[in-house]
Amino acid sequence: MSLTEASKIKAIIVPGNGCDDVRDSVFYDWLAQRIRPLFPGGVILRDFPDPYVARESIWIPFILNELGCDENTVLIGHSSGASAIMRLLEYHKVLGAVLISAALTDQGIENERASGYYSRPWQWSAMTKNAKFIIQISSEDDHLVPIDEQRTVAKGLGGDVEYVEFKDMGHFLMSEVPQIAQVIERKMKTLE
Repeated sequence: MSLTEASKIKAIIVPGNGCDDVRDSVFYDWLAQRIRPLFPGGVILRDFPDPYVARESIWIPFILNELGCDENTVLIGHSSGASAIMRLLEYHKVLGAVLISAALTDQGIENERASGYYSRPWQWSAMTKNAKFIIQISSEDDHLVPIDEQRTVAKGLGGDVEYVEFKDMGHFLMSEVPQIAQVIERKMKTLE
């Protein structure tokens, strides 16, 4: 990677639904501050439109057009944010993606169904072709996204995903998650 290309690398943090103030939601602001030195192009953490349903038809254009997602972007998504990233990756190239608590189905929840992410089959091979790397972070005791779903996402992505599974991190609803930062830091150092 050339010095010019490296200077453009940025990260976009895509929150889970229900976050109408992302700077005051779980680990997002803490993570943005922690990983900022790794991204010369900046770390983007902004409130998303439609925060409670997180509709694909609203979030994907927002990520692309408003936040400027491109081939120099690392997308970091949590929960519904991970689902948004997976759908975005089916048609758009990025540098990389970090999927935290990635769901496979709407789990019978009407609000999740209304988002639109789970209405059709996932295009796993397109996702892996459109990102230079994908990291998936899961926890065995996640009470919102069953671990079997998260493992199925990893199988769908195949050998092209780096899968990290914790035993006791739940749905990653803490204000600080050093383990996530460490995984991102390690990966970004391999790109230098």
